[in-house]
Amino acid sequence: MERGDCVLIVVTGKPGSGKTTLVETVISRVGGEGFTTREVRERGRRVGFKIVTSWGEEMWLARVGHRSPARVGRYGVFLENVERLAEKMLKILESDELLYLDEIGKMEMKSKSFEDLVWKVLERSFPTLVTIPVVDFHPVVGEIRRRADLVIDAFEYWDRKEDATEMILRMLK
Repeated sequence: MERGDCVLIVVTGKPGSGKTTLVETVISRVGGEGFTTREVRERGRRVGFKIVTSWGEEMWLARVGHRSPARVGRYGVFLENVERLAEKMLKILESDELLYLDEIGKMEMKSKSFEDLVWKVLERSFPTLVTIPVVDFHPVVGEIRRRADLVIDAFEYWDRKEDATEMILRMLK
């Protein structure tokens, strides 16, 4: 299946480099459907991550102390939430709106349903914006990087986020 006029835009970078901020800036300008991932802090310490969806849902992705067979470092992954997210995202794959996935990381990829979703996203016929880590820890991450029409390293644009935003917006037109 050819991607046709699809535009696949990838934002990469180390944790804290501004990937999510860049995605949020773009979607505030053009809209879209998808999710972002937010760091959760308590008393100044990171305790986990939450998923925030375009349809108004907020749920835990991973948390310190959460007992789960799926773990990344000190975080237990809420697999049931990632599975629910993947199920809902599958239903909006054919929307012609910008689809955004922030992020395709080790925690999300603990879910087979999420992995299947990401492979299907690569066959999407409409514009897609994703964030991925610097390291290709999974074959699908390398494939995303290979197929991307534009790859932006958020760290390189640390003090020029507006330039990166404008590049993305031009690609989407």
